[in-house]
Amino acid sequence: MTPPLYIAMRFLVHRKRALLLSLAGVVFGVAIFIGTQAQTQGFAKYFIDSSLGSNGAVIVRSRFRPRSPML
Repeated sequence: MTPPLYIAMRFLVHRKRALLLSLAGVVFGVAIFIGTQAQTQGFAKYFIDSSLGSNGAVIVRSRFRPRSPML
């Protein structure tokens, strides 16, 4: 075992409570991030689908009529 790995393992084994608390914090933070991203993407998909699927309040029509017929 290399000296840096030995020192790291000795530090982790010695401070078990700090290791578990840090690991729990990282796991909780990643879970919250994943949940937030899923909710945001779901809302964006719902918003786009509802906007494209409904009739708009404003209808734009072309009323251009040339003055003389085209030759």
